[in-house]
Amino acid sequence: MSFKLFNGVTAVGVSDSIQVSKRFKDHTVQVTFDDYGVTAVSALVMNLQGCITNETGYTGLVSSPALAVGSTAENIANGAFVYRIAGTNYSKGAAAAGTALQTGYAITTAKYGVIMCYINAAGTISYQFPATTQAYATVAAAMAAGDAIVTTSDLCYIGRVLCYNNTGAEWNSQTDDLTTGGADITNAVFMDRPLDYITIKTATLSAGELAAQSATFSLTDVSVKRVRLYLSTLTGSGRVYGWYTPGAGI
Repeated sequence: MSFKLFNGVTAVGVSDSIQVSKRFKDHTVQVTFDDYGVTAVSALVMNLQGCITNETGYTGLVSSPALAVGSTAENIANGAFVYRIAGTNYSKGAAAAGTALQTGYAITTAKYGVIMCYINAAGTISYQFPATTQAYATVAAAMAAGDAIVTTSDLCYIGRVLCYNNTGAEWNSQTDDLTTGGADITNAVFMDRPLDYITIKTATLSAGELAAQSATFSLTDVSVKRVRLYLSTLTGSGRVYGWYTPGAGI
């Protein structure tokens, strides 16, 4: 039995995932496309992704956001990345200067704190703090406080910044920077949310496959619980179709 995971998609993103029987270890993907619009498809990269847990990927990261201190050092920067909210794919461009934190939050001296990072469907990055003034004695306490924040259905959690302030003065959001070893913060560790799905096979369509508007690729001896397709490159105006077929069993 084959499963149609892409049905005429026209932009980079992932399909919904499907659960496969644990006995399946061999997998085949068929890709076809048509030229739809004014620009013929000149590049197409399709990936088969798998998950060893039961995460559906309905909301989550498709690629990592590369969170880091911004060129404006009070801000949090990100690279370009793809994410999902409620089954819809979205893309966010890189922001080297970063997105400003809201004011009014602090970490007391000789204590830990955490900044939780989110994005919505409009591409707006926002932050949440476990407390107005954070004063956690340990890394574990700060991380647990961040984990206790509930992500609302309109947001995708993308990562966090774990901070240790031992500068002798209170750290304040938006006015103090996030440069490790600087005058404002002792240590700031930027942590992307781990990806639920990993790429287990990548197929870059050849010139012949692009001309034929069709390609098939397979892999063996990979046992996963859920699979999905990830269209990571599409150059041109095309509608892409993708089928997944489980193969031999364990």
